[in-house]
Amino acid sequence: MSTPEDQRWKQTRAGARAGRGFRYQDAAAAFLLVDQWNQGTTAKLVPEGLDDLTLFVDGVEIRIQAKSMHDPKGMFRALQLAEYLEKTAALLSQEEWVQDSVLIAVILERPVIGLEAKGWKVPLSSYEDVAVVRQALDALPASARSFTVEQLLERSFLLVKSTPIECCVHLLNEKQGAPAFACRLVAQQLRVDAGRCSDENYLAKASNAANMTTADV
Repeated sequence: MSTPEDQRWKQTRAGARAGRGFRYQDAAAAFLLVDQWNQGTTAKLVPEGLDDLTLFVDGVEIRIQAKSMHDPKGMFRALQLAEYLEKTAALLSQEEWVQDSVLIAVILERPVIGLEAKGWKVPLSSYEDVAVVRQALDALPASARSFTVEQLLERSFLLVKSTPIECCVHLLNEKQGAPAFACRLVAQQLRVDAGRCSDENYLAKASNAANMTTADV
């Protein structure tokens, strides 16, 4: 039976949910850097820039939303994915749309109902089941868009990583052959560094944003 204390406890979980979301974002940052390092690319990552995370690699800027799911058995809805995409897209200038100079990505802790994530290699516009996302975007309130739904889907990518730190450990171990505990220490330190950069970017100027690079790995 639920007690009054249980009820009060349940009503005050917002902070725990918010904190979990930020920790996931930091873990996602660690994964993105290790993933690029593992591929041999030179990349820079800015936590809490114009978006949750901004990745610069091979002359391309990728603005990323990183979202956790509190329910361990839950799944994201297509409408939530559409809202994340729309939020990021709204910050792109007309020039960025014309020049195709910025890509958009969403990295989620849980899958999206009715959609199988295909990572960096396949834009959402090429998904066989993209109709659920297109319908969700069309269902959003009308806005002063400087882009079409198709343009958005053509430059958007979806990743699902339930355990970003464990993914880091696997990639580090795979490339270096180091013991799992050492790989985990590296991954956790990168997550700490991502959190530090996020804190610093509250006051930093865009021209001097705190960032991490593949050299940090």
